[in-house]
Amino acid sequence: MKDEEVRSQFRIPAVLYAWLREKARQEHRSINGQLTSELTERMKQAQHKEPTP
Repeated sequence: MKDEEVRSQFRIPAVLYAWLREKARQEHRSINGQLTSELTERMKQAQHKEPTP
């Protein structure tokens, strides 16, 4: 089953956008694809660090 997608708009600093655009170019991805990849990786890192109850 495919994850539900949500359309949204965000404002980010130009320097962050430029970095994201360059990373996307290096990885042969769209900017959206790169943003999704970066956030997914960060989410995994955060979940790994969180203590389990």
